[in-house]
Amino acid sequence: MEKYILSILFVSYIITLNSCITEFENDANTSDVHLVVRCDLEAGQHSPRVYLSSSFNHNSDVFRFDDNVSVELYEDGNTKPIVLSKDPFEESLWIANDSRIFSPGKLYFLRIDAHDFGFPLSLSETSIPVKRKASQLAVSFKGDSDRVEMQYQFEKSLGAGVFFHILAYVKDSAANRKYLPTFNHSENFNMPGILEGASGILIDYSKLNEDKHLSFMTDFASIRDNNIPNTGYLILEMRTVTEDYFKYLYSIRENNENISNPFSLPTTTFTNINNGYGLFSGYSVYRDSLEIE
Repeated sequence: MEKYILSILFVSYIITLNSCITEFENDANTSDVHLVVRCDLEAGQHSPRVYLSSSFNHNSDVFRFDDNVSVELYEDGNTKPIVLSKDPFEESLWIANDSRIFSPGKLYFLRIDAHDFGFPLSLSETSIPVKRKASQLAVSFKGDSDRVEMQYQFEKSLGAGVFFHILAYVKDSAANRKYLPTFNHSENFNMPGILEGASGILIDYSKLNEDKHLSFMTDFASIRDNNIPNTGYLILEMRTVTEDYFKYLYSIRENNENISNPFSLPTTTFTNINNGYGLFSGYSVYRDSLEIE
């Protein structure tokens, strides 16, 4: 009975999140400073990482938070939170004291209390989408260069509301990821490949043509001399992401493009953090690899 009552109280508390999916406008003249949050939950993983910082303007600096910030992560149906604490080695990172496997289809709630720094309680919720993958049709090296073209076929009946983020990387001699420039190479891709470059390709499945075919190019020549072994594996990471994830990265790309254009209209950056900025999201991932020489 006690767990049931606690669950009802928590759900009623979270109900305010219905209005948390908002947008904020970059305004250098505002005097408001807000909490900035980033947390991505990967299906099958058990060690959440939450990054905290603050917005700033010409009248303020970015906050440096300490252990007085409370960060808790809840799974739907479980009133016991995962408690996170400040990482002693990395600034702005909060890590979990215990672990729990994150599962596709479940709801998760994030609660951040930084009232000691003058911030209101920040809340958000997300789910983890079911993993989707594509069949590899062909992989080909382009001449004597380090460019690789890859062709994939997606399922044809996934429906609307399915989003992907494709990333390609290799690992250096210390096993650190080195992300590669990745570009859309499909003639039948209705929507431009957003986030082309080292940030990968972001895809709205509904924008693909009926054949659901995708071709893209990656190039690791630029990092050959950056502590990368001459042999190893090119790793393709295909994430099935939430719509919030898609909108957040899409809006960041728009902002970055408009910075270099003095005649562009004001743009907004998407956020799903109530009383804050940033993103709390989940994703499932499929990884493939290609041996390189």
